[in-house]
Amino acid sequence: ILCDLPTAEMVKHANNAFLATSISFANEMARIGSHFGVDSYKVAQALKLDSRIGTKAYVAPGLGFAGGTLPRDLRVLEALGQQNKIPTPLVSAVLEVNRSTSDLVAEIALKNLPQGKERRVLILGYTYKADTDTLRRSLSIDIAKSLQARGVECHGYDPVMNSMDLAVLEGVIEHHSNLESIPTCPLVLLMTARPAFAELSWSKLKKPSGDSTLVVDTQGFLRPERIHEAGLRYRLMWSPESRSKN
Repeated sequence: ILCDLPTAEMVKHANNAFLATSISFANEMARIGSHFGVDSYKVAQALKLDSRIGTKAYVAPGLGFAGGTLPRDLRVLEALGQQNKIPTPLVSAVLEVNRSTSDLVAEIALKNLPQGKERRVLILGYTYKADTDTLRRSLSIDIAKSLQARGVECHGYDPVMNSMDLAVLEGVIEHHSNLESIPTCPLVLLMTARPAFAELSWSKLKKPSGDSTLVVDTQGFLRPERIHEAGLRYRLMWSPESRSKN
């Protein structure tokens, strides 16, 4: 498409805004569906069978979007609207749905943590996607800050991060270089779909007491049978409450 510079810039902003809208749409549908026993992952799968949506659509329940590109372009459009007195309710709503998805992860964590000394969470993965080591706009850090403010001790493990980036975690997440150094945590949040986590020695995270550790998979990445075989419980982030007890 041959066009002038402002049009080309708008194409880029519009492309990322559309992708972000698809993500927030899927998560809002999942939030509603999870209260009624709906399998939101099947809903997303069915939507993609519609040729008007397509198999490559960004319609998939998950953690939301982060990093620099999608949030940045949405905020650029929002700011342009504000500066020129042009309403942007859809763009603002997409950002708000995404922000509130992080709040939901914190709510799930708090709901599944015991009272007392064992209010500890293990966060697996610090980045918003598996093929990066940047902590820019990390959802893991945002969620850890929210949990810390409510008295939860946050531990973390990510074998891909380099030592320079790990300095960003100081005061937010206590990083561990190996599984053996992690204290007993009743809850594990899988935040990044790192290939290393698929083959993790999950039995090393098992609680010695009667209650088993709960693993919440925010990415739909793990194989539940591996978690169960290790003696831990498994839950997909958007799975209905009635199905999260297995």
